[in-house]
Amino acid sequence: MHVDEVGILPHFTGVLCHDHWKPYYQYTQCQHALCNAHHIRELERAWEQDGMQWAKDMQTLLKEKIPGCFRSRQGAEMFCLLRSYLSTCRKQYVSASLALELLFKNQLPDIFISNEAE
Repeated sequence: MHVDEVGILPHFTGVLCHDHWKPYYQYTQCQHALCNAHHIRELERAWEQDGMQWAKDMQTLLKEKIPGCFRSRQGAEMFCLLRSYLSTCRKQYVSASLALELLFKNQLPDIFISNEAE
């Protein structure tokens, strides 16, 4: 499946955090951030295969900075809201991918829509 077929990224205007996969850079309407988990894996490879000490040092530094790294109270609140939303969806058998797809389209799964006819 092509990235555009899902229909989210062509319209996304926020910050896209990804693994540096080249096709993501075709989306110019959003900002790009690179995932530190992927950086850590690449540094691990550089350390284990090439024995580069700087890679091990950088990996240690990144591991120290990842936990609890919200840059603002608003960022932490947004994370908690999103995590709560996904947790509720999962408990109601709504997949995370569908939940996020609907969220990016400013829609909600049926579990959040009250049925006033009852």
